[in-house]
Amino acid sequence: MNLRHSLLFLGLLAQWLTLSRATELSTDTFTIAFSPQGFPERCLRKTDGAELLKKGDGGEGFYLIGLDGAAERLSKLSADSETRLLATTADGSKEVVFQMSRGFRYIALRIASVKGIAPERFESLHFNIKGTSRLRVRGLDYMTRAGNRLGSSFVDWPEFWHHSAEDPLGGFVLYEKTSDEDEDETLLRLWVEQKLPHPRVAGEWTLERAHSWISEWQKRFADRTQLRAQRLLPPMWRERSWQDCSPLMGRTLSRETTRPCLGR
Repeated sequence: MNLRHSLLFLGLLAQWLTLSRATELSTDTFTIAFSPQGFPERCLRKTDGAELLKKGDGGEGFYLIGLDGAAERLSKLSADSETRLLATTADGSKEVVFQMSRGFRYIALRIASVKGIAPERFESLHFNIKGTSRLRVRGLDYMTRAGNRLGSSFVDWPEFWHHSAEDPLGGFVLYEKTSDEDEDETLLRLWVEQKLPHPRVAGEWTLERAHSWISEWQKRFADRTQLRAQRLLPPMWRERSWQDCSPLMGRTLSRETTRPCLGR
């Protein structure tokens, strides 16, 4: 084998190894891996190695849907750095680049750029993952709809093709709920670390300030109605698209009140 053939073989081998390797995203508490075909393959809790995905069916991952209802999967996933995830069609003609950030219990993905997806095609973007009821998603802005039901979590960008320059491109967060109190803390961290809309306060909006504001709000409105309680959360966490209940909402109401669902 001459030098040219050797270099060609090594190049093909490197490409094969890249394509056959799972893409892993990790937080301090869990690691999620996507297969070389872009399907959620495993999601392991770091403390005990417990699997958080549904056995044999971890969901569809990322995909596009056209006006004709046909789905096209973004089957090639790769993290080209600690802060970027690329989701691409098999032929490489369409690509969505996500900006990644990691918190103590979560991974946040926000769309940074799009390539090859023409607005006139009216395609919508979607993400699906199936696991235990503890694995959850939340939308990070009003361009994104997300929810969790019966072990299946979904994220939809229904207006993916239609937004103004002032609109965000959309984003979501994936996290594990281990208890109501744990989820409360995760949501508070998201509220601060992801710079979501928050009450106007004096000084910087920090985790400590958020905790303080929650406590003040609880004392002030402990005997008020659910309608008033819903004002606690960022607007996109109060939309009808949510299929689950908010622990923060339940915690702010009196113990005699049934834990409410968002947007109901």
